[in-house]
Amino acid sequence: MASLSFDTTRHTLLAAARSLIDLHDSSTTNDAVAEQLLRELVDRLPTPPDYGHIDPTLAQEISTSQRLLGQTSFRLFASNDRPVHLEQALTAYHEAVRTSGRYPDPALLLETVVVYRAHGSHEGALHLCCNLIQDHPTYHNIGQIVKHAIACMVQLNIKLPGQYIQWLCGMPNVLETDALLLTARASEMRGEREVARQGYREIFLRLLKERGDEERRMERDFVPPTEGGKGEGETKGDRRLPPTKQELFATVVATYRQTLLIGTHHKWDVWCEDPVTWIKAGRNWFDQKEYECSNAMYGAALQCSAMPGDECLTKLSVGCNQMGHHAKSL
Repeated sequence: MASLSFDTTRHTLLAAARSLIDLHDSSTTNDAVAEQLLRELVDRLPTPPDYGHIDPTLAQEISTSQRLLGQTSFRLFASNDRPVHLEQALTAYHEAVRTSGRYPDPALLLETVVVYRAHGSHEGALHLCCNLIQDHPTYHNIGQIVKHAIACMVQLNIKLPGQYIQWLCGMPNVLETDALLLTARASEMRGEREVARQGYREIFLRLLKERGDEERRMERDFVPPTEGGKGEGETKGDRRLPPTKQELFATVVATYRQTLLIGTHHKWDVWCEDPVTWIKAGRNWFDQKEYECSNAMYGAALQCSAMPGDECLTKLSVGCNQMGHHAKSL
């Protein structure tokens, strides 16, 4: 930065930073240089004496510059995990929202929510989510905002509103069972054990019915494999008999049940005390990077067993880091 003269205009700094960010082969090095340029730009911006009566042109310049700085710093944090970049991003986004006017761009607020959650500032993120849902109910990314809101409420042990759960059930990549199980688990985390157990029982009965219906359909449509793929059945004398149709179907059913959230269980109370249940339930949330939700599930697995397995412990640790709780990682 020493090569920049003090006469360099704010416009020139902004243009130089954008040219680095917009490169198709943008790298961490480019982002680091762009961040330096943007920090220099922000330092040159005048401080408004009254944010409530700020000049609109100046407000737009501040908000645009701070947002760009926040985006760049957060990308650097994502690449090197250095807290200094996360702190810089948090400060920049705070200023960008503060100077964005009475009705901020919802895309700006959504970016800010992501940074707040990474920092572990779940209350601030939830506040922004509620504002977005109230002020921009038709925003095209409203589903993502609802997910963020629910994740924050789970982390803060706040009761999940029914309307939010209905929205969640209707979203792509979210099974209704996942949403309902999350709701019941959140109730248990708040100490509402009887409410949670009632929820678990209702979910189990639904899954049990679905499993039975599907297995009856499978049995109706089942066609045994050809002779070469039948394997071996019972032994009679010195001869190995080919497996019966019933034996073959039983193998298919056993494999099918291993893929289900309900597994092979027949009793709801045993099902919800099985750590495998919660490990399975956490996978979809983890794959969607909804770490507050996945950790609620993996935490339940850990309560069920002191040794829930490497998958549970590893993903629980990853989730704690991604939520801004590095000290809680295992």
